[in-house]
Amino acid sequence: FLSGETNVCIKPSTLLMNKMSLGCCLRGINPGWFVLLGGFLMEVSLGCMYLWGAIEGYVTSYLHSYDPSATVQNTFVVIPLQLMCMNLCLPISDKLTKRFGVKKILFVGLTLFPISALLASFMKSLWSFLLVYPVLAGIGSGLTYTIPMRCGWEYFPQRKGMVTGIIVAGFGVGPFFFNFFTQYLVNPENVKANPETDLYEYGVYKKVPSMLRILALTWLAINLVAMVLIKPRPEDTVSREPSTVAPSTSTTSTLAVLNLKSSVRTPQFAILTTLGFLSLSFSLYLISRYKSIGASHNYNDMSITAIGATALFIDGVFSAFWGMLMDRLNSFRSTFAILLVSQMASIALIAFFDNVFVLYSLSIIVCLFCQGGHFALFPAESAVVFGEILGAKVYSFMYAGFSLAGLVGVLFDKVVQPVVGDRWMFLIFLMMNFIAVILLWGYDNNLDSRLRKMRSTLVSETDSFEFDESAKLLK
Repeated sequence: FLSGETNVCIKPSTLLMNKMSLGCCLRGINPGWFVLLGGFLMEVSLGCMYLWGAIEGYVTSYLHSYDPSATVQNTFVVIPLQLMCMNLCLPISDKLTKRFGVKKILFVGLTLFPISALLASFMKSLWSFLLVYPVLAGIGSGLTYTIPMRCGWEYFPQRKGMVTGIIVAGFGVGPFFFNFFTQYLVNPENVKANPETDLYEYGVYKKVPSMLRILALTWLAINLVAMVLIKPRPEDTVSREPSTVAPSTSTTSTLAVLNLKSSVRTPQFAILTTLGFLSLSFSLYLISRYKSIGASHNYNDMSITAIGATALFIDGVFSAFWGMLMDRLNSFRSTFAILLVSQMASIALIAFFDNVFVLYSLSIIVCLFCQGGHFALFPAESAVVFGEILGAKVYSFMYAGFSLAGLVGVLFDKVVQPVVGDRWMFLIFLMMNFIAVILLWGYDNNLDSRLRKMRSTLVSETDSFEFDESAKLLK
């Protein structure tokens, strides 16, 4: 099963008698599975950028004791700032990987991430903390984020959704465990934050530096294992994944006339980026604000932490679900439509029932369930439309829309919420998702049909078909 071959039979008696049986068994496994495991572990570490929603109150309270300008309203920018730095490094990751190799870039990026937490543990002002923690972590994430996906697609070219889903699953699973871990380190007595300032007392925030240093060492250990497992498929071998799925709409002939510059000018890129911007704005806002929203209703810290951890775990686990669902339906449009409807339900819940703990909790869980789908579906769809190699580069630019979505939360928190209140702000988020539904409605007819027409035209041409004619057709 793991090797993708049907003629492999290993008898239990042989395993017991043959000293080399374990090696034979491992040789029968597609090495791509080890790449997926390494990618998953890497994302367990990098996914802790979303841990900020759980530790924001602790860290802000610590910084506020030295720098009064450090408030929950100001530290809200940590995730958007990290996303921006990540987005700046994503486009150059592929070039650096080609020049210096996968292992060297993984070493630099996966070392910078834990170093950011280590250095942040010594910072005592808001600005020094912002220059160290989100910036270095974002650079490290951007350099390495797509590497395991590109390597995994090489081993499993017909199962891009599965590859992306398994790897991105770590992005939610990591924060699930570290949510409980950080509370155990800092607030085991379950002390509530001040409902007016969202800040904690000295007995809680004095443990923040040691918490950050422990996190740094833990992330470094996880990343070292990931570095060993992640490696590209050798160029002189063929894919071990059997071709049981029909070819994607982006055929070799079509991709031959596409490059990165022309790809980012296509309607596909524009619509996918806009969809990500519209639909991710709410989840990126909520993932930083769910604790303060709960504290405003006097929910205890342990309960809020448990709900956040559960939601992040579902975020990770269902990343693979969304990817496999896309493979099963063979349609990004249908899969993303299900995601948008689910997310709109979660927005409606928190807009009208955030004072009911069960419905507040359900809203957070559904929201992050949907967020996991974004980071599984968009890379996979980019690979389907633009091809495995070019798709990873295009997705790195597409991520810009995700970064802007994080900035929307900052704008809403600073400008919109004080004027219209929480409920109307959430309704604006709901309207943004409704616009995404309308935009998605025309995605298949206006874009995929053009690619299918282009494919049929290109395939019907003779071998002497010139690329300049193909370029005219594409234009």
